[in-house]
Amino acid sequence: MSSVTTMIIQSRYRCAGYAGRVISPYTALRLEGSQIYGKVFDTIYDGTLYGHWEAIVTLQQMIVLSSADGVVDMTPQTISARTSIPIDIITKGVKVLSEPDQFSRTPGNEGRRIVLLDDHRPWGWRLVNHGKYRALRDMAAKRAADRDRISEKRRENSDVAISRHPVADVAHADADADATTKRRGGATARRTSLPEDFVISERVRKWATEKGFDSLLDQHLEKFISSVKARGARYVDWDEAFINCIRDDWGDIRRRATGGKNGANWWATEDGILAKAKELGLTPRGGESWANLKGRINATIEARA
Repeated sequence: MSSVTTMIIQSRYRCAGYAGRVISPYTALRLEGSQIYGKVFDTIYDGTLYGHWEAIVTLQQMIVLSSADGVVDMTPQTISARTSIPIDIITKGVKVLSEPDQFSRTPGNEGRRIVLLDDHRPWGWRLVNHGKYRALRDMAAKRAADRDRISEKRRENSDVAISRHPVADVAHADADADATTKRRGGATARRTSLPEDFVISERVRKWATEKGFDSLLDQHLEKFISSVKARGARYVDWDEAFINCIRDDWGDIRRRATGGKNGANWWATEDGILAKAKELGLTPRGGESWANLKGRINATIEARA
């Protein structure tokens, strides 16, 4: 099927009707004051109507004005009045469209593009190929809808598949901070908002030094505070939540500081995470995110510490 282009003919264009102003291969034409749409495939410019711009313009208007069955039951004068295309343009176009064309792509009706509805009157026509192109239009719409549906499905699947999105890491931090507090006997503690005087505690500094994360603590703190304020996050243990932020490298602080290369930091790459999981005897679960797997690894490490 031919490639298509969308266009809207506004009333300002209707008074033109000249070859230099003919726009639109595949058209979603809209008549001002109505809700009638038509689609024109760009093959209209490639066939034997070439050089007959009046016929092309007229056919475009007739497609817009036609009924669902491809009927245009109106006089040339009415078409001209409705579209503001000069009557002489419409008359010339109707003459060409009504003539036999032995080289037409559709040989039925001797290649005519339009045929009279009744023999006793010289106006009122049926678009010969309306059904054919309506089927092609519907196929194009269906394919476009299918593409959108498949794209959306893939996007949804990617959201639940293995991901390194920071939001997943944040969710892990929420759960892990509370879980750690519960292991320490604080199951009944309530979550609180970020303390106004929150700073890097000695506990966090000691942990970061032991893990080799002490060089970028100020940057981690800035990212942590910015993130929790933006989300309105509440935690039971703020030090533990900050530790998770450092460990999971929110905002890729360490990765960016090392030019994207984290060397021996197992959490920095998928291969590193898998290797660490294997080392600890953990097996990735079906559909498990990287953030969740890292959380299980960290929990195992802490439990064995």
